[in-house]
Amino acid sequence: MKRHYYKIETPVTTALKRMRESTGKSLMELSRITGISASVIGHTENGRKESISSEYIEKITKGLGYSEMDWQDFLQGKTTIFDLKKDCISMLENLNKDKLSTTYLILKNISK
Repeated sequence: MKRHYYKIETPVTTALKRMRESTGKSLMELSRITGISASVIGHTENGRKESISSEYIEKITKGLGYSEMDWQDFLQGKTTIFDLKKDCISMLENLNKDKLSTTYLILKNISK
């Protein structure tokens, strides 16, 4: 049976898909950025490719604006800086004015 007929999801395929989804980019958008066809990206993310080269990973990582360290975080399933930012924004959106004002002062003081 040909490899593209069945899936084998691995930490690499999961990390690649999670990276793309964290940026909100579609397969087509990433394809335009990297020059890799959307079908190849989709097959890769869904575990339908035999092997994934380091050059492919580097191209995808750079195309999404991530560093090697970010890639390692995604690969190891760690919480990334992008996850933290997204979660913080979500929490901020749900604060009332008083709590948001307090949070602003805290962030202002620690960002100096």
